[in-house]
Amino acid sequence: MRLSTLFALLLTFVISGCGDRSPEESCAVICQKNALCQPGSSESLCTSTCVELAAEDSAYAASLSTQADCYEEQASYYEDEKGVCVAIEGGACQATPQ
Repeated sequence: MRLSTLFALLLTFVISGCGDRSPEESCAVICQKNALCQPGSSESLCTSTCVELAAEDSAYAASLSTQADCYEEQASYYEDEKGVCVAIEGGACQATPQ
């Protein structure tokens, strides 16, 4: 097997492993971070609305999964739990449906 073929297969495996959460999991992560960063926002309302929208649009659901992965990566980067808020406000983790 050529090295380029092996690399392409490995890259496909890595990419396919990313962003494969359920809409419920994705929405829970995103809405939990949203509630942390925007006091007074309703985590439960956010989650129910998010899940409802994801059920109607598979591209939206896929982008949510990617966004949730990014939120968790950003959260693990900062020592302070609110550090993720700085990253989000700075434009990290913007997801657009493809």
